[in-house]
Amino acid sequence: MSTKKIIIISGTVIGILAIGAGIFFAWQKSQQTQSELLTAVTPGITAATPSITGAGTTPSVKPSTGVISVLSKNQALDYWLTVADSTSTSAAKTIFYISSNGNIHSINGDKELLVNNFQGGDIQSVRASSDGKFVLIKSGSLPNPRFDILDNVKNVWQPTLSGVYAADWSLTGEKLAYLQSNAANKNFDLYIKDLSIGGTAASTSTKLTAANRSKNSPQKIISLNQADFDLKWAQTNDVFLTPMPSMDYFSEIWDVNLSAKTVSRLTSGNSLIVNWLKFSNLGLKFTSNNGRNYSLSLIDNNDNIKGSFKFNTLPDKCLFNSAIQIYCAIPRDQNIFSNFSFPDDYYKKNIYSKDGIYVVDLTNNRIQALFEKGNPVIDAVDLSLFGNQLLFINRYDSKLYSLGL
Repeated sequence: MSTKKIIIISGTVIGILAIGAGIFFAWQKSQQTQSELLTAVTPGITAATPSITGAGTTPSVKPSTGVISVLSKNQALDYWLTVADSTSTSAAKTIFYISSNGNIHSINGDKELLVNNFQGGDIQSVRASSDGKFVLIKSGSLPNPRFDILDNVKNVWQPTLSGVYAADWSLTGEKLAYLQSNAANKNFDLYIKDLSIGGTAASTSTKLTAANRSKNSPQKIISLNQADFDLKWAQTNDVFLTPMPSMDYFSEIWDVNLSAKTVSRLTSGNSLIVNWLKFSNLGLKFTSNNGRNYSLSLIDNNDNIKGSFKFNTLPDKCLFNSAIQIYCAIPRDQNIFSNFSFPDDYYKKNIYSKDGIYVVDLTNNRIQALFEKGNPVIDAVDLSLFGNQLLFINRYDSKLYSLGL
């Protein structure tokens, strides 16, 4: 889900609990630089110290108590959550996951069923709408991708999107943004398709009224002269153009304002990855400077640094639960960042981390270890909440796991 989430700081700068050897999060006033970190003050927390190596003295934190279970019987390339029955008034959800061979399974309690199969070839990414009703699957080659849409309620496939290079759902799942080639001028046009006015995700309904038919047609927002961007619809009125991150080159994320139809630079850097909090202007930003000098910080959508973490992990190993709480899978040996190129080596699966899972409470300035045991060994990505469980894919065996909270 692969798809793959405001903090107002005033008065005194506050610190948050250190984890691991010298690892801590520090709030900063807007005029402070990223290197101006304060000693954490965390009264009332005692017990075991998290097993993270790579620096000096560590204050203690609450001990981990979570129990991890394997949910999927097969390897999971990605997964999503949906209401089990679109006509039901219950809040019950079903877990779906897709394997690299295209098989789609549902998990409901202790029952797992094969419910569908994708036959479009090599899968690059999977993104479900927020309600899980539609699933967008990108497959094929990088220069010539293919996009297919699964109606997850009716369990049927819709027509393939033609000439599309990137796409993402709106925060509510009612709209689809996509970047499509324009053969006439060799540009790439950003379109918004409104699914709430009738019709389907991929085609216009013939039952629409004349008044609504034009509204249902895709709306062109802006034209670009290149298409090597992914799309992230992270805020209600803004779609972000995000490049492929690498430590070896400097890249930029661009903000397309859908109302003004303007483009502005949002943030930049080497190794650039940002994970945004939905319906907010906060993001976790990972960058590198002068080689393997990595930093993880909290930014707003003006690229102002609101705080800096003195530990490293990739933003896609974290989940915003709210503007005041973040779940993160953190490599317990922080030396891995000085020994390898991130995210390049990680994405190529040249390396695997051994993670602990933590929850950072930004209001009470605390961090709690949820899991630190060595068994099972986990390298967690694609975190999401499912009731009182934290779900993730473990890269060691590519299966879907749950951590009891």
